[in-house]
Order: sequence, then C-alpha cells, then structure tokens
Amino acid sequence: MVRLRTPKPDINDILLSISVTAIIVLWSLLVRNDQASLGGLLVAIWFPLSIITFRFLLRRLPLLGGIRAYPTEKTLAWKRLVTAGCLLVASFSIIFLARLSPPAALGNIIALNFACLAALLDRTERWLPPALLVPMLLAGLLAGILRDTPAQAILGAAIAWGSITLVLVFLSALFRRNALSGGEAIMAAACGAWAELRGVEVFLLASLVLHCATYLLTRRFSTSAAWPPYLDRQISLRGTPMGPSLALGLAITLLAEAILPGTLRVFPQ
Repeated sequence: MVRLRTPKPDINDILLSISVTAIIVLWSLLVRNDQASLGGLLVAIWFPLSIITFRFLLRRLPLLGGIRAYPTEKTLAWKRLVTAGCLLVASFSIIFLARLSPPAALGNIIALNFACLAALLDRTERWLPPALLVPMLLAGLLAGILRDTPAQAILGAAIAWGSITLVLVFLSALFRRNALSGGEAIMAAACGAWAELRGVEVFLLASLVLHCATYLLTRRFSTSAAWPPYLDRQISLRGTPMGPSLALGLAITLLAEAILPGTLRVFPQ
C-alpha cells in the first residue's frame, strides 16, 4: 500500500481558527445575557474541537463503513473545506444564541453539527451513512417531544422523506439510473424532523433550489480530480451530492425561524 503524503499544516487555516475563536470569546464576554454568554464560550471551545473531530471522523468513518481501503488524503483543500463547514456552523450558533432561548439554540446547534458532518461526508465521499443519519433523525424527534410538538416533528420528517423520495424516483425514471441507493431520503427525513411541519416547506424549497443551482454550476465549472481507490465501488465525479444542499436548506430554515419568527407561519399547515 502506498501511503499518501500529508501536507504541512496550513498557517492560514490555523490563524483563521484562532481568530474566529477569539471573536466568539469576545462576543461572549460582551453579551449581557448570562446564559447566552455561557453558550458562546462553549461554542468557542467546540469550534476548534469540531474541526479536529470532523477531520478524524471524515477519515475514519469510510474505513469503518467499508468503502475505502485507506484514509482520505489530507490535502489543504480538504482541510479548508472542513474548516469552512465548522466555521459556518459556529456562525449560525452565535446567531441562535443571540435570538433564541438557550434550549432552542442548543437544539439548533446540535442539528447543524449533525447536518454539517453528513454534508461533508457526502461532499468528499459521496456517502451518507445511516449510522449518522438515524441518530440525527431520532434526536430531531426527541427534540420535538421536549418542545411538546412531537406530531409536528413526525409530520415534518414524513413529508420531507416522501417529497425527496418522489423527486429521486422521478429522476431515476427520467435518467434511467438508480438514484435511490444513497441516504438522501433519510437525511431529508432527519432534517424535516428538526424543521418540523411549520418549516418543512421552506426546507424543501431551499434545498431543491440550492441543489439545482449547484448542479448547474458543477456542470459549467466542473474539474476532474484524482480519488484514492474504493473497496467495492467506483465513484462518479459528475454526480452532484445532495447532502450539502439539504444541510444548507435546514440551516436557512432554522435561521429564518430564529431571525423572523413569523416568516414560517405564512405557509399553510
């Protein structure tokens, strides 16, 4: 087995992590709400830890899932992609802490961390493991129970799962190739449980629009890349992963609910 050369640490990536952590800590010290301040400090601690954790999981989960023979190459582009995802989650987390009650903010932060890891796996590996998506779905249903809206969470998950499944069935029939073998429908159900019935329409609309835009941009500006071999399958570089679009769709839905609480109520339930 040929071992891939690990690049030297990127100083820009390290400086970015330190700067973002310092900004979050400063915000936590200046905010007047004690609970939000404590939550901000926890986010500041979790941000660099999330980068380390996600990088570890992104390299090890494909091995445990049996789709790779050896860990992913740690290129600078790969590292920056993980850092960007964690930075996006941290930014949304601060907004949630500033706009929502601590329990509601904590739930949204947990949801986005699940979604971010799933999106990064789909972006780098074209793989959405049920071992990650099922806990995300169960956590969303549990959050619905704690919010005293279990029916909303169940209906949101069911509608999201059914809608994405119908879209994938249509694409399978249109292009005469199986589009149902991935975990997109399970991830949609998990995101729908967190978005609940009141936000599932926004989630689906945002996700599908983002995915269509990503597909068109990918076809226009796609470049070839070399991937280490997989154990049991060949990957299609022309395919557009849906995981990032679903994760961003969930983030937009939760953000809209946090900033403009009445926005989601204009959609019929």
